[in-house]
Amino acid sequence: MLQSKLIRLIRTLNNQEFEGFKYYLTCNHSSSEVLHRILDYLAIYRPDWEHPDLNMDIAFEQILKKKRTPKNKKHLSNHFSILLKYLKQFLLIEALKTPSFEQELLMTNILWKRGYFEESAKTLKRAQKRINNAEERGLWYFLNKMQISHFEYFHQMDKSLQNGQQHLKEAIQHLDNFYATAKLKYASEYKCRAQILNEQFEIPLLNEIFEWIKSQDNRPELAIFYCNLYQLFDQPEESVFDDLCKQVKQIQPLEKEEESLIPVQHLINFAIGEVKNGHQHYRKYIFELYQIIISHIEQQNLKLITPMQFINIVNIACSLKKYAWCEIFIQAKSNFLEYSIQKNIKHLALANLYFEKKEFDNTKVALSKIDGSIIPFTLKLKALEIRTYYELKEFLALDSYCKTFKIYLTQNKQLKTINPINRLSYSNLIKYILKFTRKNINPTKIKAEIETEKNLLFKSWLLEKTDELFTN
Repeated sequence: MLQSKLIRLIRTLNNQEFEGFKYYLTCNHSSSEVLHRILDYLAIYRPDWEHPDLNMDIAFEQILKKKRTPKNKKHLSNHFSILLKYLKQFLLIEALKTPSFEQELLMTNILWKRGYFEESAKTLKRAQKRINNAEERGLWYFLNKMQISHFEYFHQMDKSLQNGQQHLKEAIQHLDNFYATAKLKYASEYKCRAQILNEQFEIPLLNEIFEWIKSQDNRPELAIFYCNLYQLFDQPEESVFDDLCKQVKQIQPLEKEEESLIPVQHLINFAIGEVKNGHQHYRKYIFELYQIIISHIEQQNLKLITPMQFINIVNIACSLKKYAWCEIFIQAKSNFLEYSIQKNIKHLALANLYFEKKEFDNTKVALSKIDGSIIPFTLKLKALEIRTYYELKEFLALDSYCKTFKIYLTQNKQLKTINPINRLSYSNLIKYILKFTRKNINPTKIKAEIETEKNLLFKSWLLEKTDELFTN
């Protein structure tokens, strides 16, 4: 039931929104008694969405007053779907209550089509004022400006030739700004991915756009950023990267995630690549960039952080030995994760933290609290488990678990989509851990093998364990 689309959306409502939805349902759909019973039933348990009585069988009996059978089992699900549709309508209406450029422009078109030209013109002026006063200057800002100029000219809000010509000129300027910024945005995105995928593609008109950007007196801030980002991926230099990090800190938090968080993530990806190439000081950059993401999520009240971001933040903080900060982050920010995965990701993060602090008993306890698979972290979870068994010298359990892990790597159908090199890296990790447990091993030989192995995870940890073999 927790995976129901209705439950997943309704649990995002705060108390005021939940009560507002109940009122909306009463006013607009008062005849549907079952829908009101569903809301009353959910109100009993929210926000305790893991309550054992919150399941379809009990819900069926309490809401429909009858037993659930194979013949009628879809009856309640159908009402859930209807209620979900009404909830989406309610959220849309609530969104329209907040004044916005999109709302003003939509009303401008509605009034114009109904022949209410004078009021349509006033509404367009309000939209124009709103966009001019907007703090954000993202990609879509230029397109919105162009829409106003377009509407003013083609709907002939002003009949004079001179004013019409001015509207056309402004529309062309806004279109140029939008096109240049969008082209550089897509080009830098492609360049970032092309390095990973080893692809080559000639992007048309890019040189002309670079020249156009240089020639403009009022150059769009975001266009300059994407221009520098593209050049960073084309010719990597730490000074350019450092300037971009400073720029991204100064950019106002934007409403659209793609124009605020994604550029930061590009810089993080670049820095991760530099760390892999041996430039360990880039880890400090990564930590600072993740701080920007956390700050943005808090300021925009997004209440959502991806599991990958959460684990990566923990890992980079641990690599800088910021253990106290890391523990506070895990405890305080795990509620920013999607509700259904909060518990598992939190315990995986704690397990990583305890392992880095060499608190292996605590690591084992945290791992034991993870129930079920946590895709896409299943392989990392299993790798952490076998390393923990090794650190605790539980070699009998380690041997059994390594064999199970090897079977999982070769036979699990879900892993067919994973890069074979990635699977090989995990297989090699298992191979060397098992070698460490054998008698009469040659540490010098194993160390040489590990140092020359290309496809291997946790190489620094394995080398550390190899050095311990010399002293044992």
